[in-house]
Amino acid sequence: MLYRLLHPVKVAFSKDKKLYLALRNMFDLYPSNIALYKVALTHKSVLNTHHPVLHNERLEYLGDSVLDLIVADFLYEEYQGKSEGFLTKMRAKIVSRSTLNQLSIDIGIPSLLVLHTNPNHQLKHIYGDAFEALIGAIYLDKGYSYTKKLIVNFIRKHIDYRSLERTETDFKSRLIEWGQKNKKEFSFEFKESYADEAKTIIFTVHILLGSYVVGHGEGHSKKEAEQKASREALDVIADHLSLNLN
Repeated sequence: MLYRLLHPVKVAFSKDKKLYLALRNMFDLYPSNIALYKVALTHKSVLNTHHPVLHNERLEYLGDSVLDLIVADFLYEEYQGKSEGFLTKMRAKIVSRSTLNQLSIDIGIPSLLVLHTNPNHQLKHIYGDAFEALIGAIYLDKGYSYTKKLIVNFIRKHIDYRSLERTETDFKSRLIEWGQKNKKEFSFEFKESYADEAKTIIFTVHILLGSYVVGHGEGHSKKEAEQKASREALDVIADHLSLNLN
């Protein structure tokens, strides 16, 4: 309580006032170690300057794991009696790259991110990455119990997870199930490339049915690219059932 009373005074005289206020608005968070959050919001493209600094990849790695655990814990308590399969699918929907990217944009992370590159539609994942890095920073700064309470409140406020129950996101599984049912075998071809001067890796996936490419997808992870390609493949199959693909 004393910290919350003194915190506004600290903020008023801090050179990081903008960041303190933003974190309070985003998460109702009063940081103890502001340096962690500054690293969380620093993209690796800054390393291309003449002044090397810490960037957020390590915090992103940590935050990704912490978020998975918190969401799994939350869903286990929220959906009593639901199967492991249901819980796994729900967690995947909540922590999906598209969900985290949009959340990050909605709460204003792009305006805080320090980077030396111009994000295009393929690089919006850096906002979701920064969100995960912030979770890593909160965990290191405040501990698991505090972070869980904060993130659960955030989920309830910003994610309509009940509507996600009716949203399909695992297109790869649907495609494989269709292939097994119809005795069709798909193959996945992967390629890696760099998208920008910061050497951000982009994965490209082509899905082949025999020698025909039926799906194409790109993403900053193999999983994201696979899902996009699988969704396209399912659309192609639906449009061409007359070609005996069923």
